[in-house]
Amino acid sequence: MGCRVRQSSTSLGRTHVSALAQQPRQLKFCIGLAAAVLLLPLIMNVAGADDLASTTTTATPGSADRQRIDDLRNSIFQSLGLTRIPDLTKANISQAEYERAHKEYYHLTRSRRSITNEEEGEESSHYHSTRRKLFSAYAQQITSTEDGSVLNFSLNINEYAPPQLDSATLRLLLDHNEDDREDDRLEIRVYDEAFNLLSQLSTNDPGNIRRRWLEFDLGDGLELTEDPLRLMVQVLRKNRQKDDAIYHRIEKAALNLHTTEQPPSWLTVFRGKRSIGGESSRLPSLHRGRRTECHGKGAKRCCRHHMSVTFKELEGFDFIIQPKNFDAGYCKGRCPPRYNPAHHHALLQSLIWKEDRHKAPRPCCAPSKLAELEILYFDEDDSTKLKVSNWKDMRVLECACS
Repeated sequence: MGCRVRQSSTSLGRTHVSALAQQPRQLKFCIGLAAAVLLLPLIMNVAGADDLASTTTTATPGSADRQRIDDLRNSIFQSLGLTRIPDLTKANISQAEYERAHKEYYHLTRSRRSITNEEEGEESSHYHSTRRKLFSAYAQQITSTEDGSVLNFSLNINEYAPPQLDSATLRLLLDHNEDDREDDRLEIRVYDEAFNLLSQLSTNDPGNIRRRWLEFDLGDGLELTEDPLRLMVQVLRKNRQKDDAIYHRIEKAALNLHTTEQPPSWLTVFRGKRSIGGESSRLPSLHRGRRTECHGKGAKRCCRHHMSVTFKELEGFDFIIQPKNFDAGYCKGRCPPRYNPAHHHALLQSLIWKEDRHKAPRPCCAPSKLAELEILYFDEDDSTKLKVSNWKDMRVLECACS
């Protein structure tokens, strides 16, 4: 694009003078435009560099956050006493070990609950509260059909006081005498009596699951009755050169029911009366103890909120078998003066804060009582064993202003 100074065809006069006056101004514009054109590639390069730096800067905090998450996770593992994370691909837990470890876990949780009741002045017998139990049954009969193997379990459920089913698992040990080819793919499907799919597993390495107990999560939808429970299991071998074939390869099968037993209604009433008497005889603590539980969505003062934790939903925590989930709790809310002080120092701090807010902050809502958590998990040193441990200070019971 050219830049010219337009001159009038008339004689020199005011028009010519005006054109001469405009010439420097237009010349500056042309020079500026040319400079902009010349500098445009450099500007674009600089902008591109800035964008790259911005992208890198944006990615860096993400990496830093990832590192912080890993550090937090490792700190939690160390608090459990783990030197490394168990390798679940090598785990081979027998049914006998499964039963032993779960019974130990449930016994430990009942013992802790009994001690807690004694400390709070309530009836200590664990028969006066809900009781979790493991009920295991081996398949008494395995019948081969065209569709698969039918497993028959006799549960011996009390029809007058059936327990509440929390979860159920089917554990299978496959026959190891049959050779598998490299191009085989194995699928195992579990159905109920109405042929509804309950669980399934597939693997491209059938040899990897030979002589290993396999576990299938059946959820809590099974109906517990006096009648025998029947499940259908299909073991499908898929081969590229052949059609799908059903193989009857089940050597052993065990059904594990995790249940909760409720106390009789008359026993609950009796326990409630005993608890009322116990409450009146105890001296009140400085803060309000169990009354710190939040009630309603409008709770703004310091109180204990629910925080449900499911280990299988947390990355890296799938080695924990029990509990499936638990209420860890957390503390949140305002701390007005004299509201639920954790100790006398909190009262003094409130007074100082009221007198001069530059000297001390207002007391904040924090856990005042924590409890351990019993956990059942895979042994990191022995792939055939399970471990039961207490995880210290993992559950918030009470909150106070501190």
